[in-house]
Amino acid sequence: ARSESDPAVRDSAIVTLGRSGARVQLRTLYSQLAPGLRFSVVTGLFNAKDDDELIRIATNDRDQRLRTRAREYLRLLATPKALKYLADNP
Repeated sequence: ARSESDPAVRDSAIVTLGRSGARVQLRTLYSQLAPGLRFSVVTGLFNAKDDDELIRIATNDRDQRLRTRAREYLRLLATPKALKYLADNP
């Protein structure tokens, strides 16, 4: 996923990582990719149900679009932790 030049193959690999629950790998990948390529990783984190990392992104990422996407996925996850974060950070 990190070195793939074909965007469709890279995105598919990232989403598959999420479906397999590879949270640690997705977190590492997120920190290594350019901001424009991180949207697939955020989707992968959603698929992996990684509310902790989505909260971190929603709080700290410099890119407003990524923060917004992370918040959208937290709403969809609707875990107690995600809902508490959203209630505390409207």
